[in-house]
Amino acid sequence: MRCPRLPPARWCRPGAVDAGGDLMGYLDLYVLPADVLITPLSGLPATYREQIHAEADEYAVTRPRSRLASTVVDASTAALLERFRQPRTIVDAVVELSLAEGLDPRAILDDAAQMVRRFADQGVLAPADSPLAAPIVAELALGDRLGAIEVLEPVQVLVDVEVHRGRAADGTPVAVKLARRAADASARTALAHEARVLDWLGGDVAPELMASGDLDGRPWIATRWCEGVDAATAAAALRGADADAVPGALLRLAEAVLEAYCRLHAHGVVHGDVHPRNLVVDGTGIVTVLDFGTSVLDGGRADDHADGRPGVDLYAEPEVAEAALAGAPLPAPMPAGEQFALGVLVFVLLTGDHPYGFTADPRELLRRILDRPPSFDDRLSGLAGIEHVIRRALQPRPVDRYASTAALLDAFRAAVAARPSARPASGPRSRPAASDRLMATVLDRLAPKGAWFDPPSVADPMVMHGLAGRAWAMLRCAESRGDPGLLAVADVWSTEAAVAVADLRGKVSLLHGAAGVHVVRLAVARARADEAERADALAAFVDAASEPSEGADVTHGRAGLLLGCCALLHDALPEERRRLTALGVRLADGLEADGNASYGVAHGTAGRLLALLRWSEATGVPPAERVAERLDTLAGAVAGAARRQQSVYPGAVRDARQSLVASWCNGAAGLVHVWLAAYRVLGDDRWIRLAEQTGRAVEPGAGPTSGDLCCGLAGQAYALLALYRAGGEARWLESSRRLAEGAAEVISRVRPDVRDSLFAGEPGVATLAADLAHPADARMPLVDP
Repeated sequence: MRCPRLPPARWCRPGAVDAGGDLMGYLDLYVLPADVLITPLSGLPATYREQIHAEADEYAVTRPRSRLASTVVDASTAALLERFRQPRTIVDAVVELSLAEGLDPRAILDDAAQMVRRFADQGVLAPADSPLAAPIVAELALGDRLGAIEVLEPVQVLVDVEVHRGRAADGTPVAVKLARRAADASARTALAHEARVLDWLGGDVAPELMASGDLDGRPWIATRWCEGVDAATAAAALRGADADAVPGALLRLAEAVLEAYCRLHAHGVVHGDVHPRNLVVDGTGIVTVLDFGTSVLDGGRADDHADGRPGVDLYAEPEVAEAALAGAPLPAPMPAGEQFALGVLVFVLLTGDHPYGFTADPRELLRRILDRPPSFDDRLSGLAGIEHVIRRALQPRPVDRYASTAALLDAFRAAVAARPSARPASGPRSRPAASDRLMATVLDRLAPKGAWFDPPSVADPMVMHGLAGRAWAMLRCAESRGDPGLLAVADVWSTEAAVAVADLRGKVSLLHGAAGVHVVRLAVARARADEAERADALAAFVDAASEPSEGADVTHGRAGLLLGCCALLHDALPEERRRLTALGVRLADGLEADGNASYGVAHGTAGRLLALLRWSEATGVPPAERVAERLDTLAGAVAGAARRQQSVYPGAVRDARQSLVASWCNGAAGLVHVWLAAYRVLGDDRWIRLAEQTGRAVEPGAGPTSGDLCCGLAGQAYALLALYRAGGEARWLESSRRLAEGAAEVISRVRPDVRDSLFAGEPGVATLAADLAHPADARMPLVDP
């Protein structure tokens, strides 16, 4: 059976767990909802089947109106699913299928159970006695009435709640929110609680509660309809109106948001779900707060609140982060915690960036909130007073924040009033035009129906020049933008690479072999919170990297595979970590040997030493003494090559071009990463000084003819970003941005056959452009774990 693709965790039905959890017993009854379609692909034209890499004897499983794309399955999986048209246990379905096809039911029972669990997580299968077994359709229709409220049209239909536009008896437009039949007790409690909070607020700051009631045991509320757009959309429009400044109108929007929460807290209500899409901004700039299902009524009624919180998101405070990482119950919303969330929100509205960096991995964001200060990257340059206000709101300890939201609002207003009347030219700016256009072009070409998508312009699955490299580029753009649509496209490219990975048999390397494909698969799965796919990709990486490798370098051999181990170690489970560690020890053995005459990162000594240093960082095990000796030798050899203006690759001509001297693969840009790793591991200031000296050789970017990652300006920019991350010096960030602009300008000159390559073409520069939006998290693809 071909394993179905899992959806992102946020799209799974409530209560779902991974395949190894106790989701269901083998004797539970499950049913295939009537709206699920299982369609043979034999009726599709052969050309279309080729484009989706499907065979004529396979099937498409689709649930219309769900958020999931169709899944292609083989005939056995389709036959098993069809057994659930009537309620069946897993055992019954397997036995029936085995009898029909002459199979041993004991041999397929566990695989079948895992498949059923996965489709149950997707909502394709459902418990027979659950409302989830019903088709996903709006439960209210045009003309239906809830009391005196007439239903007009659906606005949003979710698994537990649906929202409709409606009309009161006097013609007043209203929003109707109804708990669906599939809603569990907590969802129904939250909706009833929201009605109480809205009644308490009386239409101030929040929509006016017009009516509430009960439909067959399901609560509903009707509130006055709020015209306008969400705060994220309003802020984006204002930022676009003045790309080189924080416009006064944008500051007024931020002030209006703080004022709304100040008034909310004055009513004794803590919202508990700060998010720009829970704020509606009307044409006059008035902000209305929505969604009070998890709010807390304070002011003498603190015990009156809904159970639980909406979950952990980009606006979680440190108190929530600490509890979530520890697996403890999340604390109830408090004014001090909401102040932290508002500090994040104001920064996001003003800049379009997140002070802790956007990431699709929620646990990584929690660790950042706890372990490091916010990074503003000069985005509020010239508005020091406002930056100071936000920094205080983002203090890790509640006691160090403002005494109240009212005090935060007063401080913000004072900072706005004291700002310069005109923003300095050195203030924050949008990404320069060339890189912006290049990234938009690449995203368009990699999107469904884009020039590189249908059919794929290359079929090689490798990272360096193939499908997995495209997946990586889409993943970084998705993470930079916080865009689930781009993440879905990254998953498509990752899947394409995985399907074709057999073509790489015999190529045992990170950038040219199957191992790299699985590293990309794992990164995409991690971003999608797809635990089963993550674990499968990690196991596949270990298998691929355990094959005998003839080379020892980063590009084609064991050093690159060791860097792959480093990338996977940090969130591996204990047994996975044991396997990765054993593999890493085997790969590291002998890498410090002299090897060939090349000193470069891609093919020579520098790359092997970089892998060993990174391995020491990842495992906490000091490197062998021989590594320090080899670093000394390398530094001396590089100094001699620099005096002669040569590449550190002996095969280059004596008067090598500056692009080779500064390149990542065979030049100074790659060496910056080595010296920085040496400084982190060995602690000798000599290495950070050498890294900065080498960075100054990269910084000018003079005379290159290539913009790519491997040999050109993009790889050089990543070296300067590494220096910026190491010391926070603004010059490195500005220089990396300048190199990125140059890369975007010249990359179109690359050979047509590698234009769609991650390391030699436009996707690599697009990845750099995406990373520059959050430079504190920018890393050279795959080789900078």
